[in-house]
Amino acid sequence: MSGNAIMAAMHEHSPDHACGDNELQMPDFASYQWEWMGDVPKWRDFYLAEDQTPHYAYGRTMLKAIAFQFPNDRRWMLKGNQHSEQLPVLTRVYPDATIVMTHRDPLAILQSVLTMRGLPILANQKKPDIAGHVAYWVDRIERMLRTYIRDMHVVADGHRVDLLFQDVMADDVGAAQKVLNAAGLPTTDESRQDLRDYMEHHPRGKAGRVVYDLAGDFGLDLPALRERFRFYTDLFPVRHEVT
Repeated sequence: MSGNAIMAAMHEHSPDHACGDNELQMPDFASYQWEWMGDVPKWRDFYLAEDQTPHYAYGRTMLKAIAFQFPNDRRWMLKGNQHSEQLPVLTRVYPDATIVMTHRDPLAILQSVLTMRGLPILANQKKPDIAGHVAYWVDRIERMLRTYIRDMHVVADGHRVDLLFQDVMADDVGAAQKVLNAAGLPTTDESRQDLRDYMEHHPRGKAGRVVYDLAGDFGLDLPALRERFRFYTDLFPVRHEVT
């Protein structure tokens, strides 16, 4: 399997794919995105200790610059994992935003994250520190989920949509319509057909799947991990995907 095929199986990056907006803050020396670029725990500590408001404002300015070059009346749809741990800042900089959080089995999230970040570690470290890699990202995902639960009350009534991953998988077009309705955007027969056409041409697992085994490859104790994330799964009843 070639490197490009492996990447495609882990994360789609086709020309019409909507990627995250974390990169908009990187020129301002901010964003959790740097954690995806390398093993930088000191950066994580700096990022979490600093008020991210000016950096989110910088990202908004970048959006204005893009909109100036390509003017239209369409709404922005932003996507970034870090937003889940920056709700006070996010709502301060984008007070009229509709916040959408997709909730999934934390073990499935870890399986994906550890795989995505694990391959660069295997490729770039002479002696891959797998244990350190695992400990870092288990802690990181826990922090993000705990912070979301702590701060989700700051989102104004009617501006937050919580979606369970299994519900999205069961009715992806219906889930998208739910978000559009919450954001005050009309749905039409044409928009619904556009959604169906997109999903038909972008089926899940189109390029295959590459995921490591949490217990076999990373030595994780799944029952202990389930207990560790009960604070989250007790609140959001996600379907267990990893057994």
